[in-house]
Amino acid sequence: GASVTGTVRGKIFDTDVYEDEPEIVMLGMMTSLIVATFMLLGATFFGLPVSTTHTVVGCIIGFSIAAKGFSSINWDETKNILISWVAAPLVTGAFAILLSANPFTRGYYAFSFILFVTIGIDIFFIFNKGTKNFKHFHNDVYDTKWVVPTSFGIGAFFGLLWLWPFGPLVKKKLEAKKKCWQQ
Repeated sequence: GASVTGTVRGKIFDTDVYEDEPEIVMLGMMTSLIVATFMLLGATFFGLPVSTTHTVVGCIIGFSIAAKGFSSINWDETKNILISWVAAPLVTGAFAILLSANPFTRGYYAFSFILFVTIGIDIFFIFNKGTKNFKHFHNDVYDTKWVVPTSFGIGAFFGLLWLWPFGPLVKKKLEAKKKCWQQ
């Protein structure tokens, strides 16, 4: 959410380069959105897998290089973005290969762990970063000593809810559908 927007808005390129020419940034951002729109429409028309964020980031890098050259890009930040684009599919692909034997059973039990981790991380960021946008939240109240256990406690609760009662219900329905498909 907010951190991605902050990165796209001002960390991909060096904003100091445009200090005396804010109209170039405005025009460049508008052009990036228009170009990204047409690229996404074209990719969607041809049924290509596409990422809006990747498209917009690429357009912003392109406009800044066109306007002020390669030195206008914050390569440290951009490098992290590019590494994440390459690393994410490689890591997920590796997990898919490692978990390929009996994928339904592994997925069924791994899903509770995935819920625990992802919901725990999401709640942590909501407490840790999201509350800083509101003035009525006090920093001393949202201390890491209780934010981490609370966040991951909520994640564990949802992970356990998957193991019982929701997981068995879904498993039962999926097994019934599998029998129908086999007949």
